[in-house]
Amino acid sequence: MAVYLLVSLLADRISWLWLLQQRFTSMADLEHAMRRAETVSRWVTLGGLAATLVIVNQFLARGVLKKIEGSMNELSAGLRHLREGELDFRLPDRQADEFSAVRADFNATAQRLQQLVESERQSEKNRQELLAGISHDLRSPLTAIRAYAEGLLDGVAQTDESR
Repeated sequence: MAVYLLVSLLADRISWLWLLQQRFTSMADLEHAMRRAETVSRWVTLGGLAATLVIVNQFLARGVLKKIEGSMNELSAGLRHLREGELDFRLPDRQADEFSAVRADFNATAQRLQQLVESERQSEKNRQELLAGISHDLRSPLTAIRAYAEGLLDGVAQTDESR
């Protein structure tokens, strides 16, 4: 509103200055010049408002885009960290803004991914231990049977009881 008043006042002053510099031969010439000055004043006011709106829009758009770009770059960097295996990486909590929910979701997803990877690693470790245990348990009786069979073939066991 203040901008409108300022631009309108400026346009009126310019129109009046123009009118004061004119020479009029009749009242009809004065009325015609006043209508013309009024029309020019309106157009100057509209042009000034349009220019002000464009300028203000540019400043606001630049600020918003800068904020969005910063948040998107931060999110992209976070995804790169996760892709490179840094599963403990989290985005910093900042003031509440349009990207607060995205940051929170990213951090929750990174936390869940880290838990799943740790769970998978533990499962793999348990599987390897289980296989080692089963392998040992199977080898021990087979080794005993093999040794007894070789003993029988070599004649180490002579009695019926030992056979």
